Amino acid sequence: MTGASKGIGLEVAVAALEKDYRVIATSRNAVTLRDQVLAHVPEAGTDFLALEMAFTEDSIKMAVKQALDQFGRIDVLVNNAGYGIFGALEEFSLEEVRKNFDVNVFGLLALTQAVLPGMREQKSGHIIVE
Repeated sequence: MTGASKGIGLEVAVAALEKDYRVIATSRNAVTLRDQVLAHVPEAGTDFLALEMAFTEDSIKMAVKQALDQFGRIDVLVNNAGYGIFGALEEFSLEEVRKNFDVNVFGLLALTQAVLPGMREQKSGHIIVE
């Protein structure tokens, strides 16, 4: 699950752990993420893996590798990370808009591409985009 440090992402991660699912959650800060989730579900233990991930190809590949090393498979990808930029169009630099697209569009696409081969191999899996 991406974007799990607050809001809907945190609530979904906590709910899944409370239902005894194993959860791999990502955020820009893995320590803060881990603390937030364990504050809600202290018994999560080895069923929970908090990973730091930026939406770069290397970061995505590393996160998927760590997830597979820990749990052996990914059954559900919840693409929840994203952010909005608000204001008048002429107020934004192209750099700001590109960063937004890197997370909201290209990051989502790259992460989906990274987990699909494993899902195809195991002949099962779900991708949820929030």
